[in-house]
Parts: sequence; C-alpha cells; structure tokens
Amino acid sequence: MTAPSTSLKAAPLISHWVGFESGRVQIRSGKVEIGQGIGHALMRIAAEELEVPMEIIDLVQGRTAETPNELWSSASISVEVGGLAVRQACTHARALALAEGARLQNVHPEDAGVAGCGRGTADMAALYDAVAPSLDLDVPVDPALSPKPRSDYSVLPEKTVPHDLRDRLTGKPGAFLQDFTLPGMLHARVLHPPCTAGVLLQCDETALAALPCVRHVVRDGSFVALVAETEHDAIRAAQAASAHVSWDTPDLPEGADLPALLKGLPAERRRILTRGDAVTSVDVELCVTRPFLAHASVGLSTAVARPDDKGMTVWTQSQGVYPTRDEIARTLGIASEDLRLIHVPGAGCYGHNGADDVALDAALCARAVGAPVRVSWTRTQEMTSAPLGSGMMVDVGASLAQGRITGWTHKVRSLTHLTRPGWGDGINLLSAWRLGDPHAASDIEDPGQVPFGGGGDRNAIPLYAVPNIQVTYDMIKAQPVRTSALRSLGAHANVFAIESLMDECALSVGADPVAFRLAHLEDPRARAVLRCAADMASWDDRSRGGDGIGWGIGLGRYKNKAAYFAVALRLEADTALHVTNVHCAVDCGLPVDPDGVRNQIEGGIIQALSWTLKEETVLRPDGLSARGWDTYSIINWDELPSKLEVKIMDAENNPALGVGECTMGPVAGAVGNAIRNALGVRLTAMPLTPQKLLEALA
Repeated sequence: MTAPSTSLKAAPLISHWVGFESGRVQIRSGKVEIGQGIGHALMRIAAEELEVPMEIIDLVQGRTAETPNELWSSASISVEVGGLAVRQACTHARALALAEGARLQNVHPEDAGVAGCGRGTADMAALYDAVAPSLDLDVPVDPALSPKPRSDYSVLPEKTVPHDLRDRLTGKPGAFLQDFTLPGMLHARVLHPPCTAGVLLQCDETALAALPCVRHVVRDGSFVALVAETEHDAIRAAQAASAHVSWDTPDLPEGADLPALLKGLPAERRRILTRGDAVTSVDVELCVTRPFLAHASVGLSTAVARPDDKGMTVWTQSQGVYPTRDEIARTLGIASEDLRLIHVPGAGCYGHNGADDVALDAALCARAVGAPVRVSWTRTQEMTSAPLGSGMMVDVGASLAQGRITGWTHKVRSLTHLTRPGWGDGINLLSAWRLGDPHAASDIEDPGQVPFGGGGDRNAIPLYAVPNIQVTYDMIKAQPVRTSALRSLGAHANVFAIESLMDECALSVGADPVAFRLAHLEDPRARAVLRCAADMASWDDRSRGGDGIGWGIGLGRYKNKAAYFAVALRLEADTALHVTNVHCAVDCGLPVDPDGVRNQIEGGIIQALSWTLKEETVLRPDGLSARGWDTYSIINWDELPSKLEVKIMDAENNPALGVGECTMGPVAGAVGNAIRNALGVRLTAMPLTPQKLLEALA
C-alpha cells in the first residue's frame, strides 16, 4: 500500500482533484507552474491513471476558490507529493467510473465500456462522459487502491509536448503574468526605500499628484504608490518622484568580510546530529563561505488586482496562493473567502522573490482607487527589496585513520532561509510593515531537519558513512537584510563544503576521489549515480590534472531524501574559469516527464555554475552592492559548457522524487574540486573568481 499524499489532508475528496464534464477531464492542483514543468507532469500522471488522451485534460492550478490548498510549490515536492495526490485521486476515480459503468451496463467492471468498446483511451474517455451524471466523486480518496504498475504505462514512456509551450514561445497575450491585462486596468509603481528597513521621512503628496502622468497618489504610512493610465506613465511618474520623497534608512553592517559579518551577529546554536564518539581533533579542515545571492529574476515581479462587489481578485505569480491570500486578507482586514488569488505563470522563480509582496502592493492600490491595477517592480527593487539567499559560513573537518574517515564535524552559520508568507504567526509581506497601522512580521525561525529538509542546515548531514559525526547549526535571528528561500536553501553551501572536504581527504591519503567516495558510500543508489557520472566522463582514463585543466566530481542527495545527483566536469583556468564539459547522472525514481527532468537538471547546472563562479551581493553601510545587471554578474551565453550530458537512471519501480534543486551543491563542489585539480589550490569563498584564484596562487 502506498502511503497517502500529505496533500490529501487538506483536500481529502476525489472531487477536490478530479472532475468529468462534457467529454473533458478537469484536474485541479494547488501546485503551480514556475518553470519547472509541473503542469505538464501532472497532466501526464492524470492521463496515465485515467487512461485518457492528454488532449481532453484541462488543468487548473493555484486558484484559491477552486483548487486544493497545497501551501507552497517549493522544496522539490510538487511531483513527489502533489503528483502523488493527483495519481491517487485519479486511480480511485477510474475505479469508481468502471464500477458505475458496469452497473449501468450490467457487466463486470473489467468489461465496462461504452457500446461494447474495449479499454483504449478513447473508450475510457467515452466511459467517463457516460457515467459523469451519476458518478459520485464526493468521497475520500482511498490510497489503498494500487496505481497502475509501470509495466502497464502507455502515456509516460512517450514524448509529449507541454500544453502551454506554444503560447509561451509565440508570446500569446496572458501566457505570462507580465503580459496580463484587464479592461479598464490602471498601472502603478510603488516607491520602495533603498533598503527594506527604510521609513518614509518626507513625502510631498501635492507635488506627486501634480506630476503630469499621475492619476492617483496612494499613501498609507510609509506605503506610497503612484497610479497612472499607462505603464509608460507609471514608469515616468516613479522616476520623477525621487525629488519629492525621502527615506530614513539605517546603515547596514559592512559585509565585505563575510565571515566577520556572520560571526559578529548573535546566533542560536542547534545540535542537528550527534552520532558515535565525540570528535575532538581533525586531520583535514576547511572553512567555506557562500555570499548573499539575489533571485535576480529576469521577469520583474508583477501582480494585477481587481476589486468587485464580492471582495477582490488578485492575479499573481506567487508560489503559495493560499498562504499569500490569507496574509493579504489580514492586511486588508477582510475575510480570506472574500479574496481570490489566481496563479498566472511569471518568468520563473525558484524560491521567495518579490511575487508575494507585489501582490499585496496591487491589492492596496486597487482598493484605494476602486479599479483594476497592475503593479510591477523595478529592476532595482528586485535586487534590493526582494529577499536574498542568505550568506553562509560552513566549517567542516574530518579525522582519518588507515585511509578512511573516522570522524566528521560540520558547523553551519547562516541567517534564516524561511520567511515566506504563511511561515509563522505574523505577516511576511513587505508593504504590510510600512502601513500607518503596521503589521508585524513573523518571528525569525528555521525548522531544523523537518520532513521537507530544513533551512540553513539542509544537507548538512553528509551522505557518507562515518562512525562519529557532529553537526551543528548556528541560526542567526538578527536580520540586517531580508533573507528567505532561494533554490536549494542551505544545500548549496553545505554540499559544497562536504564535497570539497571529501576531495581534500582523498588527496591526503593518496586516493582517487571517486574511489574514496565509493569506499564511504553504503546507499546503492548513491553509488550507482556516482559510478555512472564517472563512467560518462571516462574518469578512470582522464588526465591527472594540472596546467590549468582539471576535473572535479560532486555528489549529493537533495535533502538526503529526494533525487540523487552526481556530476563530473572539466574546467579550464586561464584569465577566466570556464567549465567546458559536464557529465551527470540523476536518479529521481520514476521520471514522470523525462524531458522535464532533463530540463530541470540542465537549468539547475547552469544556475549552479552562475552562483558558484559569478554571483554575489555585498552588504555595505549605504545598502547592497547589487542594484541592477551592471552590478550583479550572472553567467553569459559564451560561458556555458560546450558539452552537457544528462543520464536519467532507471527508476526500477521506485516512486518519483523531487528533482528541481538537486544540482546546486554537487555542481558547486565539483567546480571547486576541478580548480583544485587544475592548479593545486583550494578556493573556499564563493564566488570562485579568477581574482581569488590569483590571490591563492600568490
């Protein structure tokens, strides 16, 4: 028996997930599309379990008035948890439809069809249409019913084109939220201070209202927005507003020395794992750092809000429409049921960017002017007002005896990675803190090793078999800047530290890095992906490194419970650091959509390379160093690997595992190890730049 999906707790009935009407199948999900291909994957799951063609499936995602409350689309669990709920609901719906068809036709359920038809997809579609008027789906999903065995799959092995791909590629209006319009819609820009803690010092509302392109000035405490007829006018108004508005902004601490900054902030120590004897001394140790990172979404955070006699509707790219709805409703002082949030895909965001904040901005503006309002943030606001991925410091050490690791210490120090709406009892929306009657944010917290994998301590427990181990997490509750979830949370820095230390241990005992890892791995699936990636790269036949060319290996299992990922890559170090070849293997259990898995892995590799080699924002007394593309570097087209090879391992009937975030740490570790292999120096402070390499060589 498969355990019930946790999503069924809030939405236990089949009818919450599946419906049949007019020859169509409707699938409803609380998980939303943020570029990870979840919509297409859910449709493939439904088509397989219901045995219908995908062309008759209508997918509804992320609508608070219509779809299940699945909290957030995060932590790489949309297929693992949300997809399982859809599968279990469809399995039960198919069984009930067959039973009802058999009753209507007076035949055995296995023979149920329409007009004597068999069990092909067209026949099943006709069956659902025939039984829909009398079919009762208002019953709890029974997870004890077995989904179809993989040997009977007829849809999943086939290549299918995502249902919304053509709309996105051709720029169909409304395919992205940034292009969404409503009749009579106005446009607004909200004036944000240079840092999130800023307070409005002076605001000349008369001068703002007199600007030729301004139709309304919305002011409530330190919340100020300018509403105009057109997007162009809203932009012009915001640009002209700086002469009439000033802010009181506290100085940020100096963050050029990241370890000093992090060690200078008070922290709460948490013991994550203690196993075996105390590790009193280590033979190999490293201190690695990860800087503060911006989401830097290419598409600016956008929302549209429309008031009506029933309350308000907000179109948003939020990853958590229910938690965000509840917090916006509390801010507006209305019942949650009177506020409807509808998800529309934005330009993609893995983590907590400004999407939730701008949804409140739009709601405040629409309420004030009594008309539909569209609000977009500026590029500077994306960089300075959206939450950052926290800077991190990780101290790791290992004791060795007879060529093996006998003891391991891992100490993480980080700000929180979780301040999403819905996390805690406060209101985690930027403009709610600035109103004349302000709302308080939730207390800073981080969950520890909870089922979805922790925050700053995510993947702090190594995958390797070590008898004596101590893992601690110093969680910084002070927030000099706003931080929250960014793809993989703490796993990026933690796995980078673990994989860097594994290579240093291998070097210290004269062992091959792959062989050394295999000697410390008990999980057969981890061993398989590692060996596969090494074989793809012809690891045993590669050059030994040096002269500016090196190979690196990286391994991880995301959250120690989701997808396994191993990567071997080649790097050239000259005036720049360039990864030329990437060979990787992933075991994500059942790959519901192999193309989607491959896309996630390739995109994750590119983002991991960008973080590890390029990206950084630094705290300075006058604000953040990165305020636009001119001050925040990301990987360029000509810096991408010339060869990128992905192998999806055989699922062997294992359930689907989350794949979206598994690449980040192993790729970072492999890059650091390749630099070490190429030039004999270990870089430990990301981003790993040519300047830092020159300093290390000197």
